[in-house]
Amino acid sequence: MFLVMIVLAWAKYSIGMFSVLGPISILILSQVAGVIAAWLVYGRRHRQLTRLVAENDSRVCLRCGYLLTGLPDRHSCPECGVSYDVEENRRLWERWVNGTSEVE
Repeated sequence: MFLVMIVLAWAKYSIGMFSVLGPISILILSQVAGVIAAWLVYGRRHRQLTRLVAENDSRVCLRCGYLLTGLPDRHSCPECGVSYDVEENRRLWERWVNGTSEVE
C-alpha cells in the first residue's frame, strides 16, 4: 500500500512538472513496484518452503508440496500422483535449499 502511495505521489509530481515525462515515469515506477513485489513474494515463499522441508525431514512432494510423512519411503504422492523416493527427494531438496539447482 505504501508503495502505491509513493507511485501515485510521484505520478502527480511528474505530470505537474513534466507533462511529457509523466506517463513514462509512471510506467517505470509501476514496473519497479512490480519487480519489488514479485521479489518479496518469492522470498517469502522460499522461506516458507525451506522451513517446511526442514521440519519434515525433506518428506515433501517435489511437484505439489504435499507432506509425505507417515508414507512409505518409495511410493506415489496421494495429492498429485507423482512417484517419489525419500532419499532422492532429500538430495534434490538440499540442492534447492542451497541454491545449486532448480527443482522441477
